[in-house]
Amino acid sequence: MTILCIGYEDKVSRLFWKIKRELSLTQPQINFKIYSIFLSGYLFSLFRLISCSWVSITAWTQTLVKSKFYGKLLESESNYKGVDYKNLIQYHTLLDATISEKKLLKQALSYIDIFSKQIQKQRPEFALCWGDSRLAVEAFVAVCKVQKVKVYFLELGPYNTTFFDEYGVNANASVLKQYEKQQTKPFKQQGVNLRTKKGTYLRNPILRTLDYVCELVFDGLGVYPPDMLRVAQLAKFRSQKGNQNTTIQIESEAPVFLLAMQDPNDVNMVFHSPHFNSPFEILQAVHKNLPDNAVLIVREHPAYQNCNSDLFYDYIETNDIHLDSTSSLASQIQTADVIVVNNSTTGIEVLSSYKPLVVLGNAYYKSDAICLGLSQKNEIKELLSKALEYEVNHNEIDCFLEFLFNTYLISGSSDETPCVAAKSIAEILSHQPHNIQ
Repeated sequence: MTILCIGYEDKVSRLFWKIKRELSLTQPQINFKIYSIFLSGYLFSLFRLISCSWVSITAWTQTLVKSKFYGKLLESESNYKGVDYKNLIQYHTLLDATISEKKLLKQALSYIDIFSKQIQKQRPEFALCWGDSRLAVEAFVAVCKVQKVKVYFLELGPYNTTFFDEYGVNANASVLKQYEKQQTKPFKQQGVNLRTKKGTYLRNPILRTLDYVCELVFDGLGVYPPDMLRVAQLAKFRSQKGNQNTTIQIESEAPVFLLAMQDPNDVNMVFHSPHFNSPFEILQAVHKNLPDNAVLIVREHPAYQNCNSDLFYDYIETNDIHLDSTSSLASQIQTADVIVVNNSTTGIEVLSSYKPLVVLGNAYYKSDAICLGLSQKNEIKELLSKALEYEVNHNEIDCFLEFLFNTYLISGSSDETPCVAAKSIAEILSHQPHNIQ
């Protein structure tokens, strides 16, 4: 069995490596190749003698060598080796409006060359992708589809799980579509196991530091693969911003709204947020449209605390908004009368707590049966008011969560130790029909 994988940092390469080890227990011959976008992921695989590639740098170097050839293709062709490559760069152009589309397109052509050659040579049965919207991943998937290789998408899920879907992750997942079909069948109660981690895998500090150093050095020199997401968030080291509250005093009759923020670089914010382009836009829109006398508590994303714009924090300070990124999410959900999210996995935790949920963006759980979803931006005031009177349907939520957890979520996550998700994924792959090449 041959499997090609594409991912990001070392913890994702670790998951792929663990899957390979599990498969090797039952498969007489197992071949793996891991493409990594970040240096840490590449080195993790290299140190374990797994066939691997630092694919973002490999592709970028190739664009320098074949610059004239790729330049001519851009002028004459919109399809290369069966792939409509100009559609592959949308995530990156939305993420950074100043980025060079020409450089991105050349990088896309280089990825297509690399993956086409490898897939023709390796003839893999399966492809595993962590995420689904970065240029390298989209190019990989596009080539796999042209060459008829079965693709599975993985992503971090809620409650220590891993998303596993053959159509995509986040808003691209097939959850809602399949759930609607499932509703026409008799429902068999299986229960939901909300797992906690047995232990956390601690990323190698040297490998982690190398990712930051590479960004700072390459970006500082002005040479960097155009599709590489900036990983360093130096704003974390500035003085504390905003109106952080250790104790929040709320009048007993005041309705409380909790706004759970996201990393603005996350694909859910960049690609699946049709109404808002930044955390500040969401903050301002929610605050201005709150019901009278309502209290707003803002929770920053754990990986993006103190990293938002000064405009974001200034608005919080001048509008009597509570910024609380230190309390547990569970306690905040219980305190709030309504929870507002764009489309993060926080929404699943809110649903499992049976609290009114308002979803502003596109999400795999945005169903009228279990939450209030924003359809038009100008409807937000009405939606927030309606949320105070919203009656949560426990049975609908139970049905959806059971379908989600028992159909799409693999027990365990990429940063858990031991890595129990790897065994489950290996079992699924072992029982899948192989491609006939």
